[in-house]
Formats: sequence, structure tokens, C-alpha cells
Amino acid sequence: MLDAAESKRLLGLVSKEGDPTRGEAVFRRSALACLSCHAIGGAGGIVGPDLSGIGTSAQRDYLLESIVMPSKIVREGYNTANVVTTSGKVIRGIVQRESPKELVIRDPKGADIVVAADDIEEKSLGGSLMPDGLDRSLTDAELVDLVRFLSEVGRPGPYSVSHVPVARRWEVLIDPPATVRGLDAHELGRTLRENAGLAWKAAFSRVAGDIPHDEFGKPPEIVFLRTQIEVITPGRIGFDIGSSDGVQVWADDAPVAAAERTTCTLSAGLHSITFRIDLGRRSKPLLRCELVELPGGGRARFVSQSP
Repeated sequence: MLDAAESKRLLGLVSKEGDPTRGEAVFRRSALACLSCHAIGGAGGIVGPDLSGIGTSAQRDYLLESIVMPSKIVREGYNTANVVTTSGKVIRGIVQRESPKELVIRDPKGADIVVAADDIEEKSLGGSLMPDGLDRSLTDAELVDLVRFLSEVGRPGPYSVSHVPVARRWEVLIDPPATVRGLDAHELGRTLRENAGLAWKAAFSRVAGDIPHDEFGKPPEIVFLRTQIEVITPGRIGFDIGSSDGVQVWADDAPVAAAERTTCTLSAGLHSITFRIDLGRRSKPLLRCELVELPGGGRARFVSQSP
């Protein structure tokens, strides 16, 4: 429980000592799973409310209370339902729609589960899907930094969510097998695209659009990242990636020459852009991939973007 005196103390620290850069690192911490439910600028989950403008719409006291007591005030449309089926299965999630024939619930992983009305033995409404006690896993300093970060998201400055077309949704290859090390660029491209045994997991850019490599490994390890684009008008497509040090690039399974402005010619439709990053050779610890218009070139967008 957060009493008035404790709230006042913490909010005072948010103003005086809160650091949004550290707070974003707390928000991205996998153990907290904030990004599993919430998206910022298209990066993150679809279960909880989108936080792209949270700093412009919510006061700091509300943000603090929402973290410490998430079920006290739940945004409309995000109350949970707890369902027990006739077979004894328990389902908990956010109600997406309900009719006399069925109930559709979105579970914490973002999957929509359809439950026939005749199969519902019991249904009750709960509070927030966000677990109570999340703040108890944080130090006061981490909680203060987190509130400061959220209070800045969407405001003019480094935590505004711009409309610049940057890659925000990625996949990172988990534990690349040793067998990929000896492959040439063409063989490696085909393996990365076609080998169903490779394990990829979701990863997301920071608000500024860059993705920090130190979340996946430390030099001299190799990181594989891929993002997806939709080519609307075929032709030459350009990407600004900043420094190309230690970077290899593939469009689908075809090697592409890595440069500060990387270009390739693509047909209409969906394509994967994959990066191999040698952290030991990387002069910059971040990757930022931005679509750029080329004279006479094609037109594309990252799949996570709105039209």
C-alpha cells in the first residue's frame, strides 16, 4: 500500500533524482516483462495499453500509483476476466469481445482464445493483468527512474515517439549454433532463413529507435538480428544503419553490401532484413535501422508501422 507520505517522498525523488535513461533500462528489463504487455511506438506487446503518449496524458502520481497498485485504477477496456471452463481449464486475460455464442480473451502472451459460451462454467471480472507487487522487485531508485522515464515518453525531447520510419520490432537469434560459423555469406543467409531449428525471440528498439547490443551479449560474441519490411512499390530500398563496422546484412537470404546507407532491390511483398553483428569489431554499441527514400526508388515500411 502506498500512503500519502510515501507517495510524496517518492515523487519528490522523481523530480530531483529520477533519470529517464536508467528508467528505460528498468522498463526493458526482461524480468519485469513490461515490453511483453505494453508497446511504445509499435515496440512491445499488445495486451496492455499502448504507452506511446503516456507522458503527455498521465501525471507522475498516477504513474507511480499504477505501478505500485495496478488494480486500483484500470483503464477502460483492460479489466481482466477469469474463466473456468466445464473441463476445469482456467483462462485469464483481457476480454476482446463477447456474444451469446462465445467469449474471446487475450491472454498475457497476446494470443486470442475463443471460448464457447456453453463451455463456460464460471466467469468473474478481475483487476489489472499487471501483477501486484511489481514494485517490490525494484529499489526506490529504480522505481523513481522508471516513473521519470514514463513521464517523459511522448513529450518533446529524446523520448518523443517520432514518425521517422525506424525498425522497432526485431527478432534475435538465441544461442547461434557453432555450425553457422564456417559458412560463407550465401550459405549463412540460406541457413538463417530456412533452418526451422533456429530459435528466434522477440526484441524491441528503445524509444529513440536504436537497439542496444549489450542486452544480448558482450564482445567478442556474435549477435544475429532480423526485422521485417513490406515493400509497397518494388525497386531500390535504402536503409541508414550508421556505422557498418562489424556488420553483415542479408535481404531475405541474399547478402547485401553493408554501408552507412545500405541499399538493395526488392520486389513487392514481405521481406526479412537480417544483420550479423560482431560486437568485438563494433565501434558503436547500438544498431539503428531507418528506411530512407531513394531518388527513383521503391517504397516500403516496417511491418510494425501503421500505414
